[in-house]
Amino acid sequence: MDSIDLKDRARIETTASPYPLIWNSFRVTAISAMQVLVFIVIYEASVEIYISKFGAMNKLFGFGMQMDNGTYLLSILAGINTLAQIFIEKLGIRLGATVICGAVWISYWGNIANEVPNRFMLLSVLGMVSFAAGVLLSFRADERRYG
Repeated sequence: MDSIDLKDRARIETTASPYPLIWNSFRVTAISAMQVLVFIVIYEASVEIYISKFGAMNKLFGFGMQMDNGTYLLSILAGINTLAQIFIEKLGIRLGATVICGAVWISYWGNIANEVPNRFMLLSVLGMVSFAAGVLLSFRADERRYG
């Protein structure tokens, strides 16, 4: 019947994690951090390119504080996006969560759209790119079908 003795059974049970929630929490943390890092790296690179080509950017009162709070908001939205991508089974709901996170992100930056439309567009697009990167990295192996 079953030729595995107790020592082998104990070894097998300890090598496979009985706690998938722990591994999924590591995935959530890593993918959320990656989304925020994608945004920060590309934004800083874009600002440097803009400054080198066109000179200093417009100074907006309170923009630094809004940028700091925006980073916190992006972290929260990236966490929500990743939680939805990993723990929800239906693809439509998962993509809907990404769209809702993107809409919240764009509406957060809506107050600077009139003064600096280029910076508003840059921040909005980069937020959506970081959410899309989270969606692409969160697909499960059974969803990666090629035909």
